[in-house]
Amino acid sequence: MDLQPTRLSTGPSAGIEAGPPVITTPAGSTIQPVEGGGYQVCDAAQHCLRTPTLWQAQQLVQWAEVHHQPLLNDPAHVMSP
Repeated sequence: MDLQPTRLSTGPSAGIEAGPPVITTPAGSTIQPVEGGGYQVCDAAQHCLRTPTLWQAQQLVQWAEVHHQPLLNDPAHVMSP
């Protein structure tokens, strides 16, 4: 199973149907369920990624907010066990 996040285009209409946010952080990041499975993670600037699990989505948000980086900076190390 591929555990790497899938890059999405930026902006709220990133070409996927997303449900209401599961999580909205004080910094403006959101995690939303995606139709068909997985989660869309967006930072406050609407840079978005898609992950298969909620745990990975939370790790991406944590990485981006702790390091003050947009989600488009590849945090591939976050996915390492």
